[in-house]
Amino acid sequence: MTRKPRNASELPDRTPSRTPARSSGAAWLVSAAGTGLAALAMLVMAAMSAYGVINGEASTTTRALTEAAVLVVLAAGVALLAINLLRHKSLAKTPTLLWNGMLVPVSFSLISGGAKLFGVATLVVAVVSFVAALTLPRFDPDEDDGADAVL
Repeated sequence: MTRKPRNASELPDRTPSRTPARSSGAAWLVSAAGTGLAALAMLVMAAMSAYGVINGEASTTTRALTEAAVLVVLAAGVALLAINLLRHKSLAKTPTLLWNGMLVPVSFSLISGGAKLFGVATLVVAVVSFVAALTLPRFDPDEDDGADAVL
């Protein structure tokens, strides 16, 4: 005759494992590289806008400086995503998917606007980064991967 457990601590643990499948380091690196490339491209565009103001090529100074400031802020946010992807922080997966998904219509706008080379390059980087980010593990609040620390 078997003895009945007296309390919950004596019961066998039948909870499923909450450890997510780990993706390869290559997926983290590809996602980080594509996202970092987008941040770098935005910084280059901000510099070009500022250069246009300095040389007097910009049609309106205020618009060009505002554009440069917005690009720098966006680049900083995207660079933080890339840094967190390099550190294997699962919390960066969803914003990375969103960012790369939003780059697809941007690439088609570039292609239809006459900048075919830049449009195709943007599309390739966005799709490759998106597919790589799909393989990353989802964020699990019960798992401590340090995702709550931004830097």
